[in-house]
Amino acid sequence: MISRSLSLAALLCLPTISSCAQTPPTPAAFSAELEVDHIHLIKSLNHESLKRGEELYTSLCAPCHGTPEQEGYLSLSRAFWKEPFKNGGDLFGMYQTLTHGLGLMPPWPTLTPAQKYDVSHYVREILVKPTNPAAYVPVTEAYLAILRKPRG
Repeated sequence: MISRSLSLAALLCLPTISSCAQTPPTPAAFSAELEVDHIHLIKSLNHESLKRGEELYTSLCAPCHGTPEQEGYLSLSRAFWKEPFKNGGDLFGMYQTLTHGLGLMPPWPTLTPAQKYDVSHYVREILVKPTNPAAYVPVTEAYLAILRKPRG
C-alpha cells in the first residue's frame, strides 16, 4: 500500500486515518454545517486565499497526496493533477470530502470552513486546472445557484 518508506509526516497521517475515518459527526458539528454560507465563501476566494490554501496543502495534504513533482507517501491517495475525483472536483464536493472524509481520506474537523475552501481553491486552480482540465468544474452563477443557502 505505501509506496516508499514512511516519513514523520506520513506517520502522523496514519493515526488520523484510523481514528477519524469512522467518527460520525456530532449533532453540534452537523448543526454548524447548516450555518455555513458556501456561496459567500466561494465568491470570496482570491489570491490571498490561494496562498493560504498552498500553505495548508503543503503542510497537511502533500505528505499523502504529493505534488506533480513529488509523489505522496500513500500510494492510494488521489493525484489531483492527473486523476478524476471520486466526490466531485467542484469546490463544494471537495469541501464535503474535507468535512466528512471519503474512503481512506479522513475528515479534517480542525479546519474551518474558510480553510477548507482555501485548500480546495489551491488544489483546483494550481494542481487541477492546468494539467487535468477534465476534472475542473468552473464556478458559474448556475453552479452557485444550486448550493445550499445557510439556515437563518
